[in-house]
Amino acid sequence: MSSTPYLRSGCAATRSPLAESSPAPGLGIRAETTPQVASSALCAPGRISGAPAGWRAAVRRLMGAAGRVDDRAAARLVTNALETRGALATWELLCAPALAAVGGPALTTAPALALVTGVRTAFDCRLTHLARPGHRPSVMLAAAPAAPAAPAAPAARATGDTRAAPATPSAPSAGSSCSSGSLGSSAGSSGLGGSAGSSGLGGFAVVPGDLPLAALAVVLLENGVESWRLGADMPWGALSAAVGRVVPHRLVVWSSVSSPGGVAGRAELEAAHPAVPVVPAGPGWPEALSVAAAAAVCLAPAR
Repeated sequence: MSSTPYLRSGCAATRSPLAESSPAPGLGIRAETTPQVASSALCAPGRISGAPAGWRAAVRRLMGAAGRVDDRAAARLVTNALETRGALATWELLCAPALAAVGGPALTTAPALALVTGVRTAFDCRLTHLARPGHRPSVMLAAAPAAPAAPAAPAARATGDTRAAPATPSAPSAGSSCSSGSLGSSAGSSGLGGSAGSSGLGGFAVVPGDLPLAALAVVLLENGVESWRLGADMPWGALSAAVGRVVPHRLVVWSSVSSPGGVAGRAELEAAHPAVPVVPAGPGWPEALSVAAAAAVCLAPAR
């Protein structure tokens, strides 16, 4: 378990070194076409506009870097966007569309893995650059354990039965909300109702949970809120112990795939720590809060 300030040891430069060799203008995003994402705007994530031409071109460049399996070029592109346009716009209008387009239903290809590495590197170094030593985190970020793999379909019997076994349901198509024709759709209609299905990685259920949580951590830090990051596939028992140890003001649990075990684990966690509000983010929960909506909840005044 580590808080955001701890990450300084992983990227000691006062400014992200990834940005030195690739100046911000190279991203090709004009300021007048970039959504302005301020703290007040997070209370209405649906007001983030759709992807203008500059962002669509940036997505193509990021996908090109992934196609070359160049994680460092991908990291530079994402870093430039983070430093000039902010974390929320970068995630929703650049990273999420590229991940959906390159990754498909599974992040198992070399381009997809290079893209994930580049995005993760950029957000982690941005966290290091913005970290404020001495400030206690108030929000805990963790990803729920991955759902167990579905059992393999039974093989055809040796008695001559050649009928195909029932197909196992596949993950939702990544293009359901982040297709090339609609990059970076809005996060919701109003208030805190933005869902993962209407913004960011809607339908892209297999992205590692620590990736959107890294984006969320940077969004929070840009707004003056430090966070603990516990990573992906956090066992429910270990997560409950961590919550009891530090008692965060809010706990964000990202779930990529719905499962009965996840519902039960969340219920036990909420029962064990009734004073800690749980923010259910990701397409695995019925609420399916997006990164923008989760940030809005975490930045809202405590009741």
